[in-house]
Amino acid sequence: LAKANTSNNASKTGTILTADHFTHLDQFGADLWQLADALRANSGRASNEYFRPILGLLFLRHASNRYYAARDAIAADQAAGRMPKRPLRDADFTQRRAMNLPKTARWSWPTAWTTSRTAMCGKV
Repeated sequence: LAKANTSNNASKTGTILTADHFTHLDQFGADLWQLADALRANSGRASNEYFRPILGLLFLRHASNRYYAARDAIAADQAAGRMPKRPLRDADFTQRRAMNLPKTARWSWPTAWTTSRTAMCGKV
């Protein structure tokens, strides 16, 4: 979960997330277990009813992180002259082991949607 929005996450957990995946890993694991326990205790649902959306969100976050890292690498290659400046193709991302995600398939889209919905409705 690298390059997370540290301002929101740091205030909630007291932990600052960095690009180093192993920084604060023990605390991150403890936070995940605490969240899982709260979900089991308060959702009134069996684990088989909520594990797929949770795994989907984890995949979305991972795919978005890979996309942003690849996009930054492509921009650096273009700036250094190692790659022509042209519209990006799926193959540009595939070479960097990422997917070319449309805007609505990136982590920032559902989080922005949730933030705007909260602002409009006062709650989610």
